[in-house]
Formats: sequence, C-alpha cells, structure tokens
Amino acid sequence: MLRPSIRVSQKAVSYKKSSLPLLWLEDNKRECINKESLQRVSDRYGTKPELQVTDAKYEVTENELIVNWEDESVSKYPTQWLDDQLNTNKEPSPKIPIGGLATIPSVSHGINLHYWGTSPETALQILPESDWQEVQQSQKAAGEWVANLKKYGFGLMRSFEGSESEVTKLAEVTANYIRNSIFGGFWSFGAGYEHADTAYSTDSLPAHVDGCYCYDPPGLQMLSCIEYDAVGGLTSLNDGFAILSKFKDCHPEAFQLLQQTPFSFSYHDTERGVHLLNKTPVIVTDFNNEVKQFRFNDCDRDPFPIDTPKELYEAWNLLSYFVKTATPVQFQLLPGTALIFDNWRLLHTRTGFTGKRTLVGCYLNMEDFHSRLRTRVV
Repeated sequence: MLRPSIRVSQKAVSYKKSSLPLLWLEDNKRECINKESLQRVSDRYGTKPELQVTDAKYEVTENELIVNWEDESVSKYPTQWLDDQLNTNKEPSPKIPIGGLATIPSVSHGINLHYWGTSPETALQILPESDWQEVQQSQKAAGEWVANLKKYGFGLMRSFEGSESEVTKLAEVTANYIRNSIFGGFWSFGAGYEHADTAYSTDSLPAHVDGCYCYDPPGLQMLSCIEYDAVGGLTSLNDGFAILSKFKDCHPEAFQLLQQTPFSFSYHDTERGVHLLNKTPVIVTDFNNEVKQFRFNDCDRDPFPIDTPKELYEAWNLLSYFVKTATPVQFQLLPGTALIFDNWRLLHTRTGFTGKRTLVGCYLNMEDFHSRLRTRVV
C-alpha cells in the first residue's frame, strides 16, 4: 500500500521498523550501480570539500522504496535489497587500534621516496624511464629500474613488445614471477567484459587501486599496450602517499578516522561463482604508524553500515576531494611501452575511449619486489 509522500530534511526515512539515513540512501542509489559488474559508477564524493546533503520526499510500496530527491531525481530501492541490508549491515564498524595492522618491513636501501603531484608545483617534470634492452643486458640498469620504481612509485619500460614471454621476463626482472589472481596470471583485455569489472569496458575509470577486496592486494601492476586504434583512453597516475601526507597535515582527525575504520570491498562475478570480500581501513599503517597501503576504490566499496556516523561520510568525501584535486601524471600508453606501478601507493585512472585498445599485463607481489630491491640495489 502506498504511503502519502513524506518530506524529510537531511535526516532519515522510516522503513518498516527501521530508520534509513538519507546520507546512507544517497550513497547507495541503485541506479548508480553497474548492472554487469555490480560496481559503483557514481561521482558523488570529492567534487567539493564539503559533503553535499539534500532533502527528499519518499514513499513505500510493497516492492520498493521510492525517494524523490531535492534535485528532482528519483531513486528506487527494492525492498528485498533493503531487507538484506538491514539483516547484515546494521552495526557501525569497530575501530581498529592505530598501528600494528601491517607488519611489513621497510625496504629503503638508501632510496628516499619522492612524493609528487599534490599540486601543479610538485608535478613530475621528467618521467622515470628505462630501456628494455639495456635492462636485460646490464645489472646496473636493472638495479636502476627497480630503484626508480621504489622512488617514484612507477616506471615506464621503452622498446618493449608486450608478448607473453616478454611480460614474463620483465616480471622476473622486477619481482621474480607473475602473481596469479581471479583474472589469471598473464592477462589481455579490451572492452568485452570478459570479467565482471569496468576495466573490461570502454568507460572512464575514476582514481583507484586494484584488489581492495583481497586480503593481500596486488603489490604492483604491469600494463603494456599491444594495440591502439582508438580515440581517448589516457592513463593517469596519482601519488597516493603524497596525497595522504598532505591530507594528514590538513585534516588529522579525518585521517585517523579512515585509519581506524574498516571499509568493506567486494568483487562479484555471479556467472563464475565468485564473490571476494575484504574489510580493511582505507589507510593501512604499521606499528610505527607509517603508511604502508592506500586502499582507495569507491567502485568496489560496499554500502556503509546503516548507522555510520556523518563524520565518516565527511572524511571519505574530504579524502576523495584531495584525490580529485591532485595533479596526476598523464600519458597515452601506446605499443612499445610497458608501465609498472606500485598498487599499494599509486592511484590509476583511465579516460573513456572509442575504438580498439588492447592491453596485456599481470600483477606482482610486493614481497618479491622487495626481494629484488635487496638483491639488485647495492
């Protein structure tokens, strides 16, 4: 039975015997979920430093909750989905003590991290590049390659053909071997949705890191373009550690909240019977309170618990704003070049494209990259 339309003001909707905050409903608009991958496609967070909260009217039918937002948009929430959320997503996430989550040893070998890109003034002027032939023939060149990966968080390998055998060789030079994953070991992808992920499409991708739904997210990622007959598809990189350093200086309380509060991240592929799930803070620190991982991916983020305080939404929005206003490195990844980047540190994006664009690549483990640092950098 339809209720009379009820207006609420930045508060909550009454649903059965529960109260659903407007913040939570706006964060989980079902029309902003990709039906193929079940990932978020909303651009709600980070547009402005202050979180924008709207008023709404709502009504409840037998099968759905209908919310009419102040901007005249309409969201519909199936009652079955709402009931599932009420049964499994009630309590706020427990706080995690600061430090002690990651026990990853520091590996510096005299390499100071070069933070970049928090503003136009700190943008990288010269990209860290190496030549594949030189790296294969010279231990010194191979050492410089892995050292630059540590220093800047990424590197470009020129004169690289991108075959499976070449990708395997570069993986061995960088981190001993290829890491397997739900996508396989060596993978090739274009725009055919071979997997339930928006990376396998022509859509633009917002800044993110891969594998937040993994207990141990991939340490590094390799990408090499083997075919480009397209318009668009620019690759961008942001220095996540530099962003977090600035964010902590400007908003220490928000930083601490994101350091202590677990977020839930998921990967769904119903056709293959896959549902990966991990709960982790966005900012992962060690026992020395040193940042070790930046797990930022709004596409793969699950709904917040229903009773999540407004402060967490505001902290997430502020961090998203810092990400969106950073100065990225941007380039077109074309045949002949491989890109490897630190997936625990750097955020990567891609603009949408039309045409044909085929990449190959793989994941690498961080501990094996650290092994190469210990043995190659002298």
